[in-house]
Amino acid sequence: MVKLALVGFGRWGRRLFAALDGTSEKTSFATVVLRPDSVALGLVPRWKTQVVTDYRSMLDDPSIDGVVLATPPSGHKHEVLAAIQAGKHVYVEKPLALTLAEAEEIVAVSSKAKIILAVGFNRRFAPAFAEMKKRLDAGEIGDLLHLDANFSGLMTAPVRTSWRLSPMENPAGPMTPRGIHVLDAMIALGGPASVVWARLDKTGPVKDLATRAYAHLEFAGQVSGNLVSIQETSEFYRVQALGSKGILEQEGHFILHWRPLRRVSTTMRFDDIDLERAALEGFADAIRGEAGFPVTMAEVLNGVAVMERMARS
Repeated sequence: MVKLALVGFGRWGRRLFAALDGTSEKTSFATVVLRPDSVALGLVPRWKTQVVTDYRSMLDDPSIDGVVLATPPSGHKHEVLAAIQAGKHVYVEKPLALTLAEAEEIVAVSSKAKIILAVGFNRRFAPAFAEMKKRLDAGEIGDLLHLDANFSGLMTAPVRTSWRLSPMENPAGPMTPRGIHVLDAMIALGGPASVVWARLDKTGPVKDLATRAYAHLEFAGQVSGNLVSIQETSEFYRVQALGSKGILEQEGHFILHWRPLRRVSTTMRFDDIDLERAALEGFADAIRGEAGFPVTMAEVLNGVAVMERMARS
């Protein structure tokens, strides 16, 4: 059993904790680390898990195999490097960092220390995406011509002080909480991406915080791509791959449409799974050396570079 420590118990930290729910045969949260003033201090005891308020003391615990960071992105560099120095493997919520320079430093240090570093792109574990990538890699859609992706939804935060409402923590607006997920999917399908054109619109209620992000991208082999993320509309997740033999379209996480040339279209529906649990168990598998985590550091760094470029738009 891989023992993990969860750092941060906000909305997403609680979601990660609940994903394991003490029933995984691969991994569990042995410790939760909270700030001394955290309102969640009264919540965690219900989960019958050790609670500490000092990050460093947790890192000194030899029984902890890995650290899961559900914390604001601006603190990731300090937190990840401290965990690596303590010899702990790290699962960190996306994005790894807000600048390419910081992300490159983290990756270099983790590589030298031979530490497993996993970035929490949970949607890589979606059955529809796995099938989409499998078919694309097998050449079923022919030559890849274009990628189109949209992850949108209302801007929500449990409290007004949430980092999700901070322009500093979200320099590219909706890219940090949502858009980076479909950017990661596009990179996984099309290879390294570069920004041709990007635009951020600061039209929402929070001063200097963009709520709409648009980008035209270029991938290897002159494959083009369009990305949209808007935080003023209904929840929507779609990734399309347009090829010379047809189109694959991922709708949400459990539906995949296949539209071949001059043949009848089909829709595949997959059983629901807990994506967060799958990602955390994938991290545990990587720690045990049973499988590599599916998101490479080259892909992570490329995603940070694209997001940083969009933030400058």
